Amino acid sequence: MHGTGDHTREHMAEIVDSLSDPFAVLDDDLRIVFINRAGAELVGQVPDALIGKEPWELVPEMKDGPFHLAYQRALATREPVLIEDYLAPLDRWFESRICPLGRGLSVYTRDVTARKRERSLADRVASHVAMRADVSAALADPQDMRATLQRCCEALVAHLHVAFARLWTVDDSGTTLLLQASAGMYTHLDGPHAAVPVGKYKIGLIAEERRPHLTNDVPHDPRIGDPAWAAREKMIAFAGYPLLVDNKLVGVLAMFSREQLDEHTLSALASIADAVAQGIVRRRTELELEHRVSELARSNADLEQFAYVASHDLQEPLRMISSYTQLLARRYRGKLDADADDFVGFIVEGVSRMQRLINDLLEYSRVGTRGGAFVELELDAVLDVALANLESAVQQSGAEITREPLPRIRGDEGQLGHVLQNLVGNAIKFRSERPLRVHVSARREPAAWVISVQDNGIGIEPAYFDRIFVIFQRLHAREKYPGTGIGLAIAKKIVERHGGTIWVESVLGEGTTVSFRLPDRTARSS
Repeated sequence: MHGTGDHTREHMAEIVDSLSDPFAVLDDDLRIVFINRAGAELVGQVPDALIGKEPWELVPEMKDGPFHLAYQRALATREPVLIEDYLAPLDRWFESRICPLGRGLSVYTRDVTARKRERSLADRVASHVAMRADVSAALADPQDMRATLQRCCEALVAHLHVAFARLWTVDDSGTTLLLQASAGMYTHLDGPHAAVPVGKYKIGLIAEERRPHLTNDVPHDPRIGDPAWAAREKMIAFAGYPLLVDNKLVGVLAMFSREQLDEHTLSALASIADAVAQGIVRRRTELELEHRVSELARSNADLEQFAYVASHDLQEPLRMISSYTQLLARRYRGKLDADADDFVGFIVEGVSRMQRLINDLLEYSRVGTRGGAFVELELDAVLDVALANLESAVQQSGAEITREPLPRIRGDEGQLGHVLQNLVGNAIKFRSERPLRVHVSARREPAAWVISVQDNGIGIEPAYFDRIFVIFQRLHAREKYPGTGIGLAIAKKIVERHGGTIWVESVLGEGTTVSFRLPDRTARSS
């Protein structure tokens, strides 16, 4: 007949045995004296088969590992120990609470793999977000390209804890990869990897094949160049990505790691590689644009210098030629033969035409540099001034000028007056035999005004619509329609300075409408 104590112990054993988590009791020699079914099932055994055995007989990797050391510490200090560690053979994370007994230890273990993986995923996602942010910040910083790429590599090392990361860009010939950045255990940019031929070695093959090379088994990777180095440095994983934009090779991003790279990390790296490739192309485009802007500024400076020369140095000899030629004409007209009088006349006319060309070219060159400030103005008042300047031409041509109310806009009053005067003046100049009618109108658009000057003159063939805005382009003989052929080019440049566009619509023999669109920048539009 069993006593009450035996019954209680049996009942407690039954309760412990029913737990879904492993539970065991070890003696002072760290041998199992009791283990429940959950603990035995963990190693694929039944409880009775495990009595008297040490835990590391069942899982050899535990020998002298964190759990073994924790058991010994609990025995030595007689204080509870809580430990959490990963057991590779079981591919699980366990948390064990080890409590000293009168003799031996009790060990209660929980499988915390789900919690650890959830936390690991959250940490990994946070790390990837921070990595993307750092890389994006580096790519957005308008600094030296090499410094930008160095920051990108440093971000990969810092957030992914890889051994080192490197980045190459392809040279102009497309045959060689040039090392631009290196972070981690290697930071130098010289040595055998400073220039890698496309198609050779691991990095060159990635560039040639234009597809990633990924492995978590570096020691057995057939592409590893130095297996002894990989073994010595304990390299486990490698990830290399071609940097492509519109299927054009930009470079290669690569890294070695002493830990495996999971799918989430590789996916993040692929997006980083795309961002870096786009960043490199964008930065190169910006540098090219900066170079072109610099060249344009230099060209404009040259144009300014030419304008100065044209307005001073070229004008002076022309004035001298004109003065002396006119003096010859007055003093010797009729005293030489008729041909001589014609020759003198040709010289005077040619000099005058040259002076007009120079003055128009000077005006064209100064549209962007000598223009007035933009102010709010009434276009009706600007048109009034333009028509007053054309009063003589209007009267001589018998033109009928009609107009609609024009808007209040923001712009350069003098330059816009020049545009209106030029367009109305052209309508008068290129009139047909029928009575001339010119109409000036305005049309509202969502954020702009369109101003049009319409006439019933000779018209223009569609093939010449773009040509008329090109400097010095003429559609008619100078003898029939005088001018330098630069007026509409100046008008176009003025309109573009105001952020607008200008165009022409015409039917040959029926008339022409020239329109220009100006953005509405007045205070009332805001």
